[in-house]
Amino acid sequence: MHPQPAPQPTSPKRHHLVPRCYLQGFTSSSTPEQLYAIDAKRGTDYTTNLVNLAVERDFYRTENSTGDQYAVEKLLGEIEARVTPVIRQIDETLTLPTGLDLQHLVFFMANLWARTRHFRSTIDGFIGNVGKKMMWEMVATRARWDSLVAKAKADGLDLPATDYDGM
Repeated sequence: MHPQPAPQPTSPKRHHLVPRCYLQGFTSSSTPEQLYAIDAKRGTDYTTNLVNLAVERDFYRTENSTGDQYAVEKLLGEIEARVTPVIRQIDETLTLPTGLDLQHLVFFMANLWARTRHFRSTIDGFIGNVGKKMMWEMVATRARWDSLVAKAKADGLDLPATDYDGM
């Protein structure tokens, strides 16, 4: 009999576009995990559990140099852990925080804006445009292209044969 491999730790796959700690403020005390939702695209409304609201599979998963595909989701979790007690205090006292708690709240609010589909598409478009501009600049002249190829080879990159005129 072969030994079974140790189970791998589970990675967060269900990523909330709107954090649960924030959604919690829109629930009632009688049903703290339930929220009334409206699907504007379909024109329907329903009651759902917070676990199922504003969720997309692997939305924040990334390829990065650390090898941790879920680093962004983990960082968001840390941000949410810092701001959850601040949000609860605001709800209970109806006063804004000060000091470090205010910093956590402001950072969280900016983070809410930056974690949306719209923001992602804006950034993707910007990066795509910058990348295209950089590529055009790289091939704008034969001299520039030859210079970049020579530098890449000097840096040890093994490049295939390049033909400026054949591009």
